[in-house]
Amino acid sequence: ATSATINFDNTVITSTYDLYAVVIHNCKPVSDADLELLVSPDNGTTIRSTGYDASAFKMASTSAVADTTSIILSADSLGGATGEGLYTAIIYIANPSYAGIKTTASGWQGYHDSGGGMESGTFHGMYDTVEVTDYIRFQMSTGNVETGEFMVYGVSG
Repeated sequence: ATSATINFDNTVITSTYDLYAVVIHNCKPVSDADLELLVSPDNGTTIRSTGYDASAFKMASTSAVADTTSIILSADSLGGATGEGLYTAIIYIANPSYAGIKTTASGWQGYHDSGGGMESGTFHGMYDTVEVTDYIRFQMSTGNVETGEFMVYGVSG
């Protein structure tokens, strides 16, 4: 269903795992926007809206899109129009439960535009303050997520 945010709280993001894999499948915004990842140290009471250091790269692009207000997960707005592709991504979130290490997120994403062109790229970012993260939020830079599945897996070594 259409949603402004997709949240995973401290019942999912726990100290059990050092690494989480998030798989996003068939995500589409209501209107053109970028997908973002934000973190919280207090189970969602305070969502960090500044202090990020993140970049997303689009294949065949010579420049990156940088962001300090979120970990940006796409280098070009995802399209909400008919015929535009559904976003797919694999995101690795490392060290969320360590108070002495910055939480980082890296991954790959892909989608297609209304003209049939394919977009793919990579991204990496971190919340640039050392603190525990026990809550993650996905949201569009503007508008809502219209469709999609967001699955979180704890990775053990």
